Amino acid sequence: MNDTNDSRLRVALQAGSIPMRRAPLLGPDFLGADDAERYAIYTEPQDAPGRAELLATLRAKLARDATTLPWTGEPMLGETLEDEDWSVGVAEEVSLSSDDLDEVVGQIVNYRLILTRDLDPIGFCTFAINLDDYGALFATLCEAWIEGPYRDAGLGLGFMQQMADAIYAAVAELDDRLAGGPALELDIAIGRELSTGTVESLLQACLEILGERFQSPELSGAPRLSSIRLGSLAIN
Repeated sequence: MNDTNDSRLRVALQAGSIPMRRAPLLGPDFLGADDAERYAIYTEPQDAPGRAELLATLRAKLARDATTLPWTGEPMLGETLEDEDWSVGVAEEVSLSSDDLDEVVGQIVNYRLILTRDLDPIGFCTFAINLDDYGALFATLCEAWIEGPYRDAGLGLGFMQQMADAIYAAVAELDDRLAGGPALELDIAIGRELSTGTVESLLQACLEILGERFQSPELSGAPRLSSIRLGSLAIN
């Protein structure tokens, strides 16, 4: 195989599943509030203790809440709170198969973020990261909800910080697998299944966070990218 950008990406994708970034964001400093340490945003691994009870609590709160998304006015279904419809923690491989060939050409990693206050779940955010060997990483914001009393506290930015960190970690993982060779060329785009100007402003914040991280060479372990093009893409 020629040592092209797409062939090197395919090698990296075939090296194994892209791991989920599981670190919690504790005491969100973006709140600037005295009680910020009472909040936490966790990335949910598939085998998290008490996971079923936590999701049941969120579904019950969502059912009692207004039936529209706080940022869109559209119906809020909570589809990504259902275990059978949203598998988190394990990358799904996309393959090209033939009689004598089965090559991994892409991976999709689903994330569900859980927002808590004093360990009580008060919101969630789900997104998917799709990587392929064409030099593209596409992240999609799928659902986001925060309980009524906390919607104006700026917590949505915390979701975007976590989303940006997960994207950055995926790129860093690809780069680490190809250490010693030429740097990669990569396009990063972010879209949403939700539609409103407020959601678009959140995604723009995510892009800005990513831009700052990739443009900070002093960061230890920063990915070696010969070029990276950040772009926002809306989907309906």
